[in-house]
Amino acid sequence: METETGHNDQPLSATSTPSTDVRGTIGHYALFGAPNANPIDDMDIRERVTSESWGGASEFESPVTVPWVLEVRRDDLKKLIIGYVPEAMEDKWFIFSEGGNDSSGPEWETLRVVFSSSWSGDRLFDLNVAVSAVVDENGLPEAWVKSITFETGTNQDEEDIEESPEAWAKETAREVCSWVLDVELGPEQSNGG
Repeated sequence: METETGHNDQPLSATSTPSTDVRGTIGHYALFGAPNANPIDDMDIRERVTSESWGGASEFESPVTVPWVLEVRRDDLKKLIIGYVPEAMEDKWFIFSEGGNDSSGPEWETLRVVFSSSWSGDRLFDLNVAVSAVVDENGLPEAWVKSITFETGTNQDEEDIEESPEAWAKETAREVCSWVLDVELGPEQSNGG
C-alpha cells in the first residue's frame, strides 16, 4: 500500500497541516490568481486584449493619480500592451491597455494599462506608461511607467487594504505584473526616468 505524500515528500495524515510555503502559495493564488498567465511562447500569436474582452471595466469613482517612475524592460512592453483575459473569475484579474498605437506620432506615446477585478469589473488601478516612438536595433521601444492612478472611493474594498490606498496600489501593481503578466517592473526612479 502506497502512502500519500505532501510537500517535501512528507507523509500526509488526517492531522497534517500545510507547510508555511504551501499556505503562502495558496494565499498568493487567492490574492493574485493564476501565475504567469501569458507564456512568452504565445506572445506572437496573442491578440491585444480590449476593454470588451471580458465584459468591460468600470470607470473610477474617486481616482487619484500620483507620480511613479519605473523602467519597463523593452521585452516586457508587449506583455503590458497585450494584457490578460482570465479563463474564469477565480483568475482575479482582467488587464487591458489603451493607446500607444501610433508610432508615427510624437516622440512619446501614452499607453494606459488598466487593471480591474475579474469578479466585479471594478477598475482598481491604471499604469500610465510613456512609450518611445524610437526603437532599438531589435525594433523594441523604450518605455517608462510615469504614474499610477488608483481608486480611493467605494470601489475599494477597505477590508483588504491594511496600508494606504497608494501603497496598496503600487505593491499590488508590481505583484500582478510579475505574477500574472510575467513583467518585472524596474526600481522606482526619483529623477523622472
